[in-house]
Amino acid sequence: IELNKLHPNAGARKVKRRVGRGPGSSKGKTCGKGHKGAKARTGNRTTPGFEGGQPPLYLRVKKMGFSNRAFRKEYTIVNLGKIQYCIDRGILDPSEPITMKVLRDANVVRKSPGRHGVKLLAKGSDFFQAPGLRIEVSQYSEAAKKAVERMGGSVVSIYMDKSSLRRFVREPLENIATRFGAAKLADRHKYDYFHYKPDSSGRPTELDPARYVKPAKKKSKGATSASPEA
Repeated sequence: IELNKLHPNAGARKVKRRVGRGPGSSKGKTCGKGHKGAKARTGNRTTPGFEGGQPPLYLRVKKMGFSNRAFRKEYTIVNLGKIQYCIDRGILDPSEPITMKVLRDANVVRKSPGRHGVKLLAKGSDFFQAPGLRIEVSQYSEAAKKAVERMGGSVVSIYMDKSSLRRFVREPLENIATRFGAAKLADRHKYDYFHYKPDSSGRPTELDPARYVKPAKKKSKGATSASPEA
């Protein structure tokens, strides 16, 4: 074997066809692109479903049904059975409030909570025996709340928007000194704490609902107030 006699196997290297080299190459003149039109030009790109400018199929067919995908609530689910399992193995401390941050730090919630936080469900409530437990989540089912209250505990729901929830989960409670955003007026009845206002230790403080009333509408510039009678 000599270096000047080495060569690849037959068919291992395929010679690239050169276009525009005369009609004998079968790819001469128009280079296989045909005559004129957008497809014969450089940079021609069409989106999937493009039909030359006429209304495409997805616009011609009738739309039916309904989907709430754009504004649905996405929660990370935690069941009472899993909380009892973690308490039995020393992963969670029943003497301390179980918050969404505690669940994340203990890897009970392996990823960051969903867009709208954590929801507590009652699966495994038959085995739930933790007395005096306080659980703070975004939402809970009525069955889960009754199971916790049956053992002398309590469950509260706290509203947090996406950015506030991310900050609450990642930062230590001592560093959280600012108030988070409050829930909309139409949604405040769904939460026990519709505005998370932490104290010096990062715990939620009780709020006065009277401070969170809808402000009165401002009068337009054109409106004039009646002068009081003398």
